[in-house]
Amino acid sequence: MMARVPSLLSLLLGSSLALACGANIASPAPAPDCAAGAGYDLSRIYYDTAKQMANVGSIPQGFNFGDSTPGATLTWGVIDVDPAQTCGRARVLDMQSLGHNDYGSSFFIQMQGFDATGARGLAFWAKAPEIASDKSVNLLLSDRLSDINGGVCIDPPPPPDPVLVAGAVGTPNGTNASNTPNYVPPAGSCGNLFQAPFQFTNQWQLYLVPFERFAQAMTPNRNPNGLDTSGLYSFAIQVPKEAHFHLWIDQIGVYEPGPAGAGP
Repeated sequence: MMARVPSLLSLLLGSSLALACGANIASPAPAPDCAAGAGYDLSRIYYDTAKQMANVGSIPQGFNFGDSTPGATLTWGVIDVDPAQTCGRARVLDMQSLGHNDYGSSFFIQMQGFDATGARGLAFWAKAPEIASDKSVNLLLSDRLSDINGGVCIDPPPPPDPVLVAGAVGTPNGTNASNTPNYVPPAGSCGNLFQAPFQFTNQWQLYLVPFERFAQAMTPNRNPNGLDTSGLYSFAIQVPKEAHFHLWIDQIGVYEPGPAGAGP
């Protein structure tokens, strides 16, 4: 009996069906929505990477810190990126924190009394370039009433020496801090920053965060009148312990409804 030789047409059809049924063909990542700010006034920008780079190699006036877990990583700086991924922004501020397993880390940008009077909230463009952070972070804002640079509040006294407190273990800022009695700052003292829980995605996008989302802890140094937007002194990202955090961010400022009266 002669073997049956498959025709060229059947081979092509079989190949096509195999590709259609069994192949995993990756689709391109969606392009960012670069027109997301339409309808808003985004002109009041505090930090813009391109302008910041007038001082070559500089980063925003500010600081970062993290716990002392061995091998932990904490970096930030200006990097070059593909503008097609970032709506034409060729340089962004890059933040990375990994392996801080005690209390985590924080990135602070000092805003030097930035006047946000009349604005609805915080605005910035950002993305997590590798993966979305596996944990939520806290966005922090300090105003003239909660920041020592505002000239209104005072530095709180140090917490009690844990050695003198019965049952206390460790130190307020170190390992076993959870076993240390809670320290309550007195009224009129600084440091009760306004917080908003937040989650980034791996898509470059415009984030609009209403000021109403930011709240202080219910301690005696809380301001019952809420955030004073006439003087913002710092914007920060607080990263929790054991988080993998990597962020690109740019054009940090505030937003208002545009002529069309848009809002969040």
